[in-house]
Amino acid sequence: MDMKKKIVRKIVIITMLALFVLCMFVAIITNYSNIKAASENVQNVSAVYERMLGGMSLEEIKDKFSNSNEEITRVVVFDSSGNVVVDSLSRENEIDNINGSKEFSEAMSGDSRTKIEIIQERREVWLNYTVKIRNGDFDGGFFLIRVGYLYSDDVFRFYFSVPIIIVALILITILATVFTNKLIKTAVTPFEMIEESLEEINRGEYHQVTLNTKYEDINRVVKGINDVSSKIFNSLNYLKYEQRKNEFLLENIDQGVLAISKKGKIILANESVKEIFSFDKNVLGCDIRYMTGNEVFIENIDGAIADKSDKSFEMTLGEKVYRVNISRIDEKWFKDFRGIAIIVLISDITEEYNTSRIRSEFFANASHELKTPLTAIKGFSELMTAIDDKETRNKCIEEINKNSNRMLALIQDMLKLSKLDAKMIEEETSVIDLKKASEDIIESLKSLIDEKSLSVSVTGEGRILGRMKLIDEMITNIVGNAIKYNKEGGSIDVSISKRDGEVVFSVSDTGIGIPLKDQGRIFERFYIPDKGRNKKIMSTGLGLAIVKHIVLEHNAEISLESVEGEGTTIKVAFKETADIGDGKITEESNETIQ
Repeated sequence: MDMKKKIVRKIVIITMLALFVLCMFVAIITNYSNIKAASENVQNVSAVYERMLGGMSLEEIKDKFSNSNEEITRVVVFDSSGNVVVDSLSRENEIDNINGSKEFSEAMSGDSRTKIEIIQERREVWLNYTVKIRNGDFDGGFFLIRVGYLYSDDVFRFYFSVPIIIVALILITILATVFTNKLIKTAVTPFEMIEESLEEINRGEYHQVTLNTKYEDINRVVKGINDVSSKIFNSLNYLKYEQRKNEFLLENIDQGVLAISKKGKIILANESVKEIFSFDKNVLGCDIRYMTGNEVFIENIDGAIADKSDKSFEMTLGEKVYRVNISRIDEKWFKDFRGIAIIVLISDITEEYNTSRIRSEFFANASHELKTPLTAIKGFSELMTAIDDKETRNKCIEEINKNSNRMLALIQDMLKLSKLDAKMIEEETSVIDLKKASEDIIESLKSLIDEKSLSVSVTGEGRILGRMKLIDEMITNIVGNAIKYNKEGGSIDVSISKRDGEVVFSVSDTGIGIPLKDQGRIFERFYIPDKGRNKKIMSTGLGLAIVKHIVLEHNAEISLESVEGEGTTIKVAFKETADIGDGKITEESNETIQ
């Protein structure tokens, strides 16, 4: 049963009870008033009879009341002994003698009162008043007169009106129900709207309740609901913003982030973690072993949870190296962090690791490369002091010069790399004609080309913005390698072309080629593929490393294609610059290269 029906039912019941109590009260008051009025009337009539009958004889009194047709008022005369002498209604055996009764004694003492007499046989109710009247015609000098009033007619009239009262009660109840329904509907409708608004808020639909009633209390409740709804809406929006912000940060940082519970369950994992472990399924709520079986990782995670301690270690996954930092969450935070025990940050340090490895290899290789010519120089120097043979001494001097030149070339290349690493190139950018630069370099290397009877061609045109000395160094190293590792009577093709917004500089040779296993490391420092292939060729192992640095300095890209025994092609793709006219460049273009 809804609230409206309950209220209507209770109001109707209260109304009926109130009307019933009111009717009872009215009946009691009416009855009391009637009795009081009848009593006064009986007493007044008694007083009249007392004055009138005091001087009449017994026969006169009998004659007066013997033939009375009065049905409502009844006069009974008793002698001094309390026996009935006259009854105005002439009903035999209906009035008992009153001698010895309380009524008789009270009348004799002059303390007369109105009495209620109920006659069971006739179902009548009488109001009687008995008084003592002095009269010498009676024995004892007095007689008693009882004046009675038939009150039962008023009672019957009241009972007769009960059906009318009942019908009135029914009609009043119906009217009360109708008007109560309307009144309750007016009062309850705002609450129904409030209930509907609260249900919408519970469903997550937040809006203002547009309701204005004549009841100020209800209006205050509606205003309170609107205030709460607005605060909840604003709070949820703020929480959603913070959630989106945190999700954005988690999903866009390079580090992998994991939150793991005391039971080893994953509570939080960003996309970087899934990429690191090559896992594309939902892992929330899963055991950490479901995502990875890396023993080093699992062992350290279990140890951090068991020991409640922070840990840091490195692990290798495929070709990647990662540093893993495990931070323990204090016990007091477990409740707020939904049982999180540890936070795991996974950082990709592959580049850092490779840089460190290359640096270590660089110093090791540099030491080795410098030690070899120095040892040879020291050995030949000592040999020269021990012999007098001129021819042998000349050979020693030749070897000393050769190793000195090798060491000098190595040091120069190392200095170039150091400058490139440290961004210490101060040369301004300018317009460079790649064809002309290539022809000039080839001309400077003509003696080496002729020595191997090589044919060299330069085709195509293209101009770029760059640092001239660096570009010359790049061309010299690439073409120099094509000469050094070429076959006798081979060829070198230098081509410059434009494609898809790029200027491509390409050098192809018909040399010994590079083994497939070495092609991935050919641009590393001091890396020389298969040093036993041609011991006569002097190489520092830094030429292509310098080339790569120069290419990166110009925001270009370098690629290599090689087939062992057939030849090698190296291509450098520069971003094509807008029309550079007669060779002058703007400050904006200059800043682009720098």
